[in-house]
Parts: sequence; structure tokens; C-alpha cells
Amino acid sequence: MKYATLKTISRQPKGTRANNRLRKDGLIPGSVLKLDKSTQPISIKKSELMALINSHGRAAVFKLAIDKKKAIFAMIRDIEVLPHTDNILNVILFEVSLKEEIKASVDFRIINEESLLLAKLNTTFYQKSLNVTGLPNNIPDFIDIDAKKLKDGDSLAVKDIVLPEGITADSDPEVIVLAVSSFKSGPATAEVEEDAESDQDAE
Repeated sequence: MKYATLKTISRQPKGTRANNRLRKDGLIPGSVLKLDKSTQPISIKKSELMALINSHGRAAVFKLAIDKKKAIFAMIRDIEVLPHTDNILNVILFEVSLKEEIKASVDFRIINEESLLLAKLNTTFYQKSLNVTGLPNNIPDFIDIDAKKLKDGDSLAVKDIVLPEGITADSDPEVIVLAVSSFKSGPATAEVEEDAESDQDAE
């Protein structure tokens, strides 16, 4: 199996001012939680981190290269974002063993979304991700939901989500994660507007 590589640089923790300077230079301060229980402070190019997330998802296993040393396998544990913005303040990664099960949060993703538009349907997610357990290599980058299989009035619970072999959900199977409804039709809206105009004329 091929893994994306994320290059990082070790750093010395020097406080808020130093971290702000890193961010101005397009870098994100972060840390790696290693299997030996030690913590390695690092900095990552924001552009490279976002490219990895956009192409592989937040639950992907990747090779983490620190100062061009031998890469380790790692995953993203947490990304701290400045409230009401998309500015990343900090990222926490953790080293994984490919032979040991881990817990991860995997984002949902709608595929064949054009089917919703054609059927004038709208989806409402009650949670954007699902907590799962499994071997790192078995954890999917995304949990795909096929829009072609959805119809008005449908709701999907955790028990309805099809997961890869070897992956189990860590949530109540009865919890609803998504609901499907239809858009308000144009004619109905027009009728309401006509009624409002009629009431105004009557006044």
C-alpha cells in the first residue's frame, strides 16, 4: 500500500510569539505523540497539510518525515482552529502501529450528489463524522453515502452505514446521522406570494 508523505521540521517550544511568527511564514505549530509516550514538537507547511487532508481525508494514515529522518506512520488526532475562521492554530498528530487497532473519527461524504439536485432533495447531517475502531490500514479516508439510494423522507442511522471489513462503529446504532427532505417547490411559493398580494389589495 502506498502512503502519502507529510514533511515536518522539529522545533523548540518557545511560546505564543514564536508560534505566531511560524503562522505568518505559512507554517503550523504542532506536536507528535509517539508510541514511546514522548512528544515531539514540530512545524508543518500549511499548504502541504491542507493538500493531504483534501486528497486523503482527516482519517488517513500517512508517512511522517521529521527532519528528513526515517519516516514513521502517523494520523491526525486534532486540529485547533481559531473560532469563526479557517485559521489553523495547532495540529496534533500521533504515531500508529499498523498491527494495532486504533480509534478514529471518519468524515461522511456524499457521492453522486447530482442525484439530489435532480430529485430536488436536501440532506441534513446531524453529525459530520463517525467514531470507529480498527486497524489503521482498514480505516477509510471517508465514509461514503450514495445519493442515488436516497429518497424523500429517508433517514440513516449508524446501523444503516456500511463500513469496511474489520471496522466497527463506536456509536449507538440507533443514532440518526442523516435525514432527507424535499426542497420547497416554486409554484407553492408563488401561491403564497399571490395570496399576500391579494390581501394587500383587499386592504
